Amino acid sequence: MLLTTTEGGDLGLAILDDQRYLRLWAWAADHGVTRRWVRRRVVDLFAELPFLQHVLPLNLTGFDEGTGMIFFQASDGDYAIDELMSSPRAKKLWGRDNFSNVFPYRSFYVHSNSLRRRLT
Repeated sequence: MLLTTTEGGDLGLAILDDQRYLRLWAWAADHGVTRRWVRRRVVDLFAELPFLQHVLPLNLTGFDEGTGMIFFQASDGDYAIDELMSSPRAKKLWGRDNFSNVFPYRSFYVHSNSLRRRLT
């Protein structure tokens, strides 16, 4: 299970069920009052990405909030899947390295004036 965000920025969950189904949930308002877990989508990974049947077991390892990418580990390596696509696509990132968690980040910002003062 992974904590994620939804397209609207709400809290979400990604759950891998039965090594086949990626179940996506959102913590959403029910009629504008009560918040509860609402199922957003169920992706049959074997139907959408048939090669995954041959690289079991699958293990969810990370989520990138900025892009909606879900990272998972398979027997032959690590992959990223774009859960926001209507028809998901997976990309193999690297071979089998036994990563247990992925914490993606794109960049960070260091204010140039404060850095310059520290270096001089």
